[in-house]
Amino acid sequence: MLQRFERTVSVLGRSQSTFDNYARHVAAISLYFGKIPTELDPEQVQDYLFSL
Repeated sequence: MLQRFERTVSVLGRSQSTFDNYARHVAAISLYFGKIPTELDPEQVQDYLFSL
């Protein structure tokens, strides 16, 4: 899944730094909820962003 995401970010013309930042924040959200990213729903992402 991470490789697919990296490919998508690259095709969109984003830098490696952007991918690294996205991946780090996805990991932080996953750790916060104790779930893998595919188990998170949009409401949980919104709750996490609001808590920041």
